Amino acid sequence: MSFGDLEGKVIPDNVKGTYVEGRSSGAPFKMKYYLSDAVRDALKTTNCDTLIDAEVTNKTGLLVPSNSIIIKGKAIKSEELPTSGGK
Repeated sequence: MSFGDLEGKVIPDNVKGTYVEGRSSGAPFKMKYYLSDAVRDALKTTNCDTLIDAEVTNKTGLLVPSNSIIIKGKAIKSEELPTSGGK
């Protein structure tokens, strides 16, 4: 999942990155929660724009504030990935 430019990029098998976690939760008067918000939350403490090897969990409960999407993954910078042409 990325907010960067992945066009023509290749994600190698051994990419180094920091594991991060983020979430998007329901709240009173906010009935919706989004995967994109969870990704932004995970990346907010890094200078990265892409999550790889992501694990997404959806939790639901009786009350809206207990509904959430949680994402965990490895944060990387898309600009540092090699291109498919090897440039």
